[in-house]
Amino acid sequence: MNTFKKYSQTLLFCGLLLGIAACQSSKTKIRRQYHILHTLEFDLYQAKKSSDQALEALKRDVKKNGNSREGLERIKRAELLTKKTTRLVNYINKTKQHLVNNAGQGLDPKTHYPKDPLNTHTTQRLMRQKADTLASKLDTQVVWLSKEFIDLDLPKFEPLTKVYQKLSFYQAFFAHDHLGEVLVTLTTFQATVLRYQSEALKKLGAGDLSSDLKFDRKAAFRNAFPEGERYATIYENQFYQVGQNPLSTFSIDVDNASYSNVRRFVNDGQPLPKNAVRVEEMINYFEYDYPQPTPTKDKEGKLQTHPFSVNTEYGTCPWNPHHKLLQIGLQGENLQTKNASPANLVFLVDASGSMDSEDKLPLLKRSFKVLLKQLTDSRTKIAIVAYAGASGLVLPATSVSHREKILTALENIESGGSTAGGEGIELAYKIAQQAFIAGGNNRVILATDGDFNVGLSSDEELMQLISNKRKSGVYLTCLGFGTGNLNDSMMEKLTNAGNGNYYYIDGINEAKKVLAKNLTGTLYAIAKDVKIQLEFNPARVKSYRLVGYENRVLKHRDFKNDQVDAGELGVGHTVTALYEIVPVNRTQPMLADEIPLKYQTTQIDSAALANNELVTIKLRYKRPKENKSRLIEKVVKNKLVTQTSNNFKFATTVAAFGMRLRNSPYVGNTSYQQIYSWGQYAKSVDSNGYRREFLELVKKMIAN
Repeated sequence: MNTFKKYSQTLLFCGLLLGIAACQSSKTKIRRQYHILHTLEFDLYQAKKSSDQALEALKRDVKKNGNSREGLERIKRAELLTKKTTRLVNYINKTKQHLVNNAGQGLDPKTHYPKDPLNTHTTQRLMRQKADTLASKLDTQVVWLSKEFIDLDLPKFEPLTKVYQKLSFYQAFFAHDHLGEVLVTLTTFQATVLRYQSEALKKLGAGDLSSDLKFDRKAAFRNAFPEGERYATIYENQFYQVGQNPLSTFSIDVDNASYSNVRRFVNDGQPLPKNAVRVEEMINYFEYDYPQPTPTKDKEGKLQTHPFSVNTEYGTCPWNPHHKLLQIGLQGENLQTKNASPANLVFLVDASGSMDSEDKLPLLKRSFKVLLKQLTDSRTKIAIVAYAGASGLVLPATSVSHREKILTALENIESGGSTAGGEGIELAYKIAQQAFIAGGNNRVILATDGDFNVGLSSDEELMQLISNKRKSGVYLTCLGFGTGNLNDSMMEKLTNAGNGNYYYIDGINEAKKVLAKNLTGTLYAIAKDVKIQLEFNPARVKSYRLVGYENRVLKHRDFKNDQVDAGELGVGHTVTALYEIVPVNRTQPMLADEIPLKYQTTQIDSAALANNELVTIKLRYKRPKENKSRLIEKVVKNKLVTQTSNNFKFATTVAAFGMRLRNSPYVGNTSYQQIYSWGQYAKSVDSNGYRREFLELVKKMIAN
């Protein structure tokens, strides 16, 4: 018994010594962590103070030098940097406070340090929850800084997801750490961000602030990223002799992204890439006063009802009086939103690092809110898929009656990471198929700058994916955002492959036009695979060329082939096409591509000579739920209209502007001043101000 008692006392004594040693060790750890954290907090204070001083010095210098344009631009950039940095630092502060309260049992009032600074288990659980969001925010800041301040030659930071490719952000920075160590790491992040801000602010204050030159960070961006914005090469349609090529076949195109993109370049005073100008999209940006469809008789005298009217006008070409212009206008039937079928919409949101600027993800969110306000049918469902480093379902298919739930999900999307566009598209179509509404409007709405750099191995695979999904009855709408790396070419290809339409959103007003005013036309199709084929009468037409639509030209044999895809026409949409025509009786010199033949002459049919027909127009289309096309035919007489309509005048004015912007040889020496004068006579009813805005763009080009 005595032996056991002595043994117990010995164990108790040893345990007490070990406990004291451990306590001393813990206290030493706590003191060490407290000292490190205190030092870092002081560094944080110094970095914040240095940044504030640099900003104040910049403002003083700008004011001293007369508030020049360059100086004010620098202040604007400095304040934006400060705002974004403060937001990030505050987020990390909230994370630290959450850890202290939930893992550290709050602050000790005496030491102002967590009561349980060595807590590991709870700290690890909380950081596993928060690490991904924190990494995304840090990466977003890094990407934004590298682009917006590339002209300042600042130190380069690789995004955290690239630096630690084999480890997750959590594993690299926080795994196995206790609370004190995690707080040190988080404070280090804050200090680094603030020191970077201070360095940027100091460099913004350097240089001549009295110059009244615009601070051209966009030029620096273009030099650093030579790939820049991407546009498909356009080979302008040429003249074809009717004797050799009597047929012209093309698909309609209701996209109008090119016009709003051109508007952005002109308003910003930036050089305009030639291939950014697609003339047909500029023409089709505007509404034209074509009549609504009415029943018409077919060849057998039976009344036929079609979802659109076909209208033509034949007048003199303003940029070449020796030539004529044939205008073809389609007018889709109108339908009130309240009478529309329920919709199943999947918002596919690009949340990659490239989307972190005011004209991208923030504008995208505002644009979707505009759309959401218009959707009132409780049967309509919205789902949201976001894609960046990984693709995921943000919101399952949800009735629009749950507006707050949808808005909350939308607001929680933040940019960061690279773009896995292919994976996002696959997931979006999968969700759309799961929520498919028979007889409804099933559509994926892709909002992006189009900067697909990860995902499917090639553009061809992506096109094939979209083409295959189109057959399931799910359509595609693309909304392009932003500057610097806009992949216009990719988005045009996607919508062409997916029975869709493509719009470029350069501001909230354009979002309201596309997603509010023209909502039914944007989302609801009344006809698909709409093709047009013209047969010119060689007795009346020497040669012709289609103005624009270079990416929509079809093989003649594909006009009757219902397996070949073509464009869709939305509710209330108008589509306009122009043909420049050289009449047979012209007196001007022969065109360069007209080659006289020695051994062969073109024999014109006597019937063609006898009648006064200019051209026969054939159209094929399918109803949205049908797979067999219907045919419409219309004959245009060789009768010139001397007093052309405002529709004709304005469409030809816009066409001339587009060709002038492209430096087209076909527009000759036509000046912007001439184009402006033509437009003045064609403004017509302009309740939305779009035509007035167009004339302002022409005036800006005159000034240049």
